Order: sequence, then C-alpha cells, then structure tokens
Amino acid sequence: MPTNLADIKEVLVDVELLTKYRMFDRALSLLETAIGVSPKNIELRERACSIALEQGWRQKAIEHLLSLSSLYIEAGKLEQANSALLNAKRLNPQLSITSRLSALKDIERQPRHPGGGLPPVPQNLAVSSHYAMARSRALLTGDLSCFSLFDIIQVIENSRITGYLSIQSPGLTGKIYFNEGLIADASTDLLRGIPALKRFAEVSTGYFEVEKSVVEYKQNIQTTSNTSLILDILRELDEERSNESPPIEINLDDAGETDSHIH
Repeated sequence: MPTNLADIKEVLVDVELLTKYRMFDRALSLLETAIGVSPKNIELRERACSIALEQGWRQKAIEHLLSLSSLYIEAGKLEQANSALLNAKRLNPQLSITSRLSALKDIERQPRHPGGGLPPVPQNLAVSSHYAMARSRALLTGDLSCFSLFDIIQVIENSRITGYLSIQSPGLTGKIYFNEGLIADASTDLLRGIPALKRFAEVSTGYFEVEKSVVEYKQNIQTTSNTSLILDILRELDEERSNESPPIEINLDDAGETDSHIH
C-alpha cells in the first residue's frame, strides 16, 4: 500500500489495468484501501470518485466528492471544492451542504487564513450492499454478462468461503477452488492451477455457481491475496499480447512486381 509517490503511482497503474478488464469493483476497492493509508492524497480520491461516477454508484461518488471538497480546501483549491460540493448535491438533492458552502465562503473572504476548514468527513468503510447480502448466502448463481468473474471472486474472498466457483462459458467449462476465500486451485478439462486460472481471466459470458464445501482443497495455487494474484495474471496476459508479432504485410509493388506495369 502507498507510503510515497512511487507507491501511489503503482496503485494507479494497477487500477488502470483492473478497469481495462472491467473489474470496477475491485479497482475501487484497491483505491479505497490505498486511501486508507494515504487519506490526504487527492489523486487517489479523484480516481475513486471518477470510477464511482462512471459506474453510477451514487453513494460512493457522494462520499468521495465530500472528502474531495475538504482536501481541495486544505490545498487552497477553492473552486474545485465548490464544484465537488455542488456535484454531490446534484447526485442527491436531499443532501445538506449549506454549512459547507458557508464555510467555503468564509474561507474565500479570508484566503490568507484558511485554517479551521471543514471537519473531516467520516469514511464509510462498509462493503457495498450486494457484497453484504452475498455474505448471508450459502449459494450464489448468476449470469457472467451481468457480473464480472473477479467481482464474484471478491465476494467469495470477503465472505471467506471454502468451496468452489463453477463456470460454464461457451468453449470453456471449469472450476476455481477456494480455502477461506483465497484461491487454492483451478481446473478446466485440460488444464490445472495457474494455466487454468489464466483461461478464466477473460471470460465475460456464461453462467456461474458458487457452492460451499465442508473440507478444504489441495493448495495447488499459493497466494496470500486474490487481488495480487489476479493482477499478476492480467500483467502476464498483457505481456503475452504485446509480444505477439504483428502480421507481416508485403507490398508487391515494393517487392519488384511493378515491372509488369512499366511500358
């Protein structure tokens, strides 16, 4: 987790990789974990806010906008602070921001003495509601076109489930096994372990089902963090794609075949 600028840049790079694969819940979770370590970092908070806004997660967006307003004031960015408050109000017209706007106006009148700004906004550390509901269930089923596979993995991790995630997708069927929420193994018809898990990385259609188990599975995949494991796999897939040689295009005219056109 970030303790300096380099760490923060690394988190932001990982967030971009997660959003590239449409793992928005996990990207926001990573950002909020980083914010917990570096609560004054505006860049982390702005990225979290933008993801929440893009995905239509109003409450999360409002929380980050209110926090941003305080951070902007501390940084002397009063116009941005005002904009953040108004955007929060647009998302929830019932939200009272009168006292915050009044405090902001007082600061604008005394720009050289910005001390005693707005009180910090308590952070809502609760997990999102669909994760909370998932914790109370012994069985999950659904359509992979509606849920990211890695969001489902996060539900399993948060719930510390020992069991398996069964996946049926066009051209690919298999399971991912978990011990206390951490990935222990994966299998398809032909592959096992990490190679099998990599096959699931880009699955976006089909159906899934989660079942609990009373016994643990053999630990064929060693990890202490599903997020780190997933990021490693996504990086490998990106590297494999970048190393693929593009097709060679031959221009016959450039290869000396133009002689036939010379009269």
